[in-house]
Amino acid sequence: MAYEQKPGQGSLFKNDRKQTDKHPDYTGNWTNPDGEKCNVAAWIKKSNNGTRYMSLSIETEPYNQSGPSNEGSQEPLDNETPF
Repeated sequence: MAYEQKPGQGSLFKNDRKQTDKHPDYTGNWTNPDGEKCNVAAWIKKSNNGTRYMSLSIETEPYNQSGPSNEGSQEPLDNETPF
């Protein structure tokens, strides 16, 4: 039986494919209160006084398990060939 997130829950996993400092240290997803899934990225940072913290980025649409969204596209994604 697969784990299904409830609204307000999420998961982060260490990013094993990180190649530069711009890539997140952790990636995962979160289910918002409306039940929609969102991509989450987190970077471990250090403040000026030396306190470590996580900086987060949440991409609300569209949810994509395999990577970044199709940002800027005006065309809906589907499996049908247009010709």
